[in-house]
Amino acid sequence: MARRKKDDILINMSSDVYGDGELGSFTNFLGKPESPTPDEVRLQKNTYTWTSLSAYSHSVTAFVIQRFIRKIQNDMLVLRRENSMEFTYDYNKRTSILSDGSIAFSYQNKVFVYTITSEAHPASNTLTGSGDISELVAQINAEIKWRNPLRNKHLQIVQSGRREYECLFKKPPEISFDEVICDPAMKEDIFDQTILHFEKIGGNNGIILHGKPGTGKSLCCQAIISEALKRGFSTCFLTTQVDYAILNEFLTKFLSPCIVVMEDIDSFGESREFRPNYDLSDFLQFLSGLYENEEKIVFVATTNYIEYLDAAIADRPMRFNRKYKFELPSPHEIDMLIDLYFKEDHISPTQKALCYNKRFTGSHIKEIQRTAKLLSHKRQKPIAEVFDEAVQIVSHNFYIPERKAGFHISDDRLS
Repeated sequence: MARRKKDDILINMSSDVYGDGELGSFTNFLGKPESPTPDEVRLQKNTYTWTSLSAYSHSVTAFVIQRFIRKIQNDMLVLRRENSMEFTYDYNKRTSILSDGSIAFSYQNKVFVYTITSEAHPASNTLTGSGDISELVAQINAEIKWRNPLRNKHLQIVQSGRREYECLFKKPPEISFDEVICDPAMKEDIFDQTILHFEKIGGNNGIILHGKPGTGKSLCCQAIISEALKRGFSTCFLTTQVDYAILNEFLTKFLSPCIVVMEDIDSFGESREFRPNYDLSDFLQFLSGLYENEEKIVFVATTNYIEYLDAAIADRPMRFNRKYKFELPSPHEIDMLIDLYFKEDHISPTQKALCYNKRFTGSHIKEIQRTAKLLSHKRQKPIAEVFDEAVQIVSHNFYIPERKAGFHISDDRLS
């Protein structure tokens, strides 16, 4: 038989036996005529079933339970194996888990049977024992809540079906709050409303970052995520609409306390003044439910167009309690951005001034850095010597004069 990977959870052969001390107990438990009926089992606290609203939550639960069984078992026997599935449990790490079947195992001189059903609705993970299993169930519930593979990770929630979703493991951002160039008082308050709120205050909270594209909203989100992960919290970001009942179950079951970043919230929180928004009420109920249940979740929403947000989101306390406007950087902040992106390149004050009054954002300065690196390699010159040319190229390609409101006819057309 092929050597089994050390971290594989699936027992590949239904005849495989782990240990031999309790095989008689397995046989007696499974075959004795006096085995209790399902109703008797429930009354005796001999069975417990975990159900989930989504296939992904079901898979996470199955992974945790099967991993825990493998860790604690004295002996283990696969009774039935109909199907298995691949499960991603970390960044670029996958393993096989049982998706339909059953496993018998012994633990602390007791015999248990674990059964998983993925095709039925709802899908379920069930544990049955020869005695009271409440203590083991409590241990498994703690594993599911606090030691599931999504804990202290950075995740992207993506749609995988009409009502389904899955999570992609993302590399943690390596951005600190020091790299966020904005008003110092505003930056401090953003930290307080997210990280400090987590550490010192219970319940949920929400903030909205708004302003023109490229002004630092996404960079600030990355700094929040990075800081939260360093302090042991979980994070995820959402860029698409999902079933909010399913999202609620997922966050409360596996991630809370956590940071949830909702980029471009205007795409699903658009004001009902412009057109009907049938998903908005579900979203608002979702937020209200988390608040009422005092879940420890902080929402960080971003938008380029706060004027398009519904008032129930933008102007309602207890959902999003702070709004922070990211402005175009001042000359002083332009200098700080250049110092950040050109640390070792000795850009002079005169060169920095070339970036003033051009409506540049932090994204423009980063593009100037990329362009300067290309020119440096091409010209075989230090970056400082090609900086001016890089500014001209970026200005030519990205600078758009601010439009005046209303119709505008040039003087040439009137002459």
